[in-house]
Amino acid sequence: MPNPMAHTPRLAAARGPGHHRAMQGLHPSLAEYLLLEQPWPAALVLLTVAVTLFGVGGRRRQGRLQLAGLGVALLAGGVVVLAWGVTTPRERVAALTDELLRATEGSVDDAALRRLLAPGATLVGPDGDDWLAGEALHGAVRGAAERFGPVEHEVRQRTVSARGGRGGRGIAEIDLRTRINRGGAAGVPVSTRWTLHWRLDGGGGNGGGGSRGGGVWRVERVVWQAMQNRPPEPGWLR
Repeated sequence: MPNPMAHTPRLAAARGPGHHRAMQGLHPSLAEYLLLEQPWPAALVLLTVAVTLFGVGGRRRQGRLQLAGLGVALLAGGVVVLAWGVTTPRERVAALTDELLRATEGSVDDAALRRLLAPGATLVGPDGDDWLAGEALHGAVRGAAERFGPVEHEVRQRTVSARGGRGGRGIAEIDLRTRINRGGAAGVPVSTRWTLHWRLDGGGGNGGGGSRGGGVWRVERVVWQAMQNRPPEPGWLR
């Protein structure tokens, strides 16, 4: 998919060294990715080995090979069950990002916004300047919904990276097409790009399953990267 920021040098600069430093350490390990997020290739390889062992054992009448094949098949099933039962930090942040987007569609779900946004969450411009924070940010979201809503979001592209455990954090980059249903731009799809910085606090809450999934994930920083492939301005949400 074409990058909506590719022809905007200011936006490319906004995702410079600081952006890459923020992403460091957030990508899952290969083992976590293959075992917990995308277990099907590993499971299919194990099943292929299991069928081969079982078939060879049957032809040669070697029960040990057939038992080994059965064991490998059970291992493949265990991999799938493990992946189904464990929610990785990246999967949890992706699900909460979708929930946050739904909270801004139609009538704004203020309760969900307060649950998913940290009390001091900040709206940041593409150059890194703070624009709005806390209650001012909540008010801007509600005001935008009143002027342009109800809106409908279509996620064109989404990239999520996250690390759980103590001091867990995550980053969700979202390329949206939003249909505005009120005002002078009614019915017009508007393209925007956002970066959400998530932080994991405390225990319990919305962290999800697995030993690395506990705690409460909240957005502490919202970076508005682009609108219609151009840098946004501070007054556009006020």
